[in-house]
Amino acid sequence: MIDSVQGFYDVLLEGSGNHVAATQLRQLQARISYLRATSVSQENRRGTSNQEMERIVAAIKSGDPLAAHQASVDHVRAAAKVALEYLKRKQEGAGQIPEITAPIALKEPRIGR
Repeated sequence: MIDSVQGFYDVLLEGSGNHVAATQLRQLQARISYLRATSVSQENRRGTSNQEMERIVAAIKSGDPLAAHQASVDHVRAAAKVALEYLKRKQEGAGQIPEITAPIALKEPRIGR
């Protein structure tokens, strides 16, 4: 599953035509691979994740950058929620560890500005 998810992102990055952004995003993906594996391995996440990726692809195919952005944000937030819930459960028995917080959400996308 992890390989197919990585393949999905590789296609998106190559298709973007922006080699600088693709390089930076690949570096970021390497840093978050543990969280991705954590999220994907959780119950019922595979099917939901596939549906989210299908929404991203549909928005790109339709030429709607705002819908593609929103679908991408929704996908990352859903994956983060699952991963954070797992990490919180795991941390409960580990003693004093700083509180894990969810990422900050923007009220509107910064596309086209």
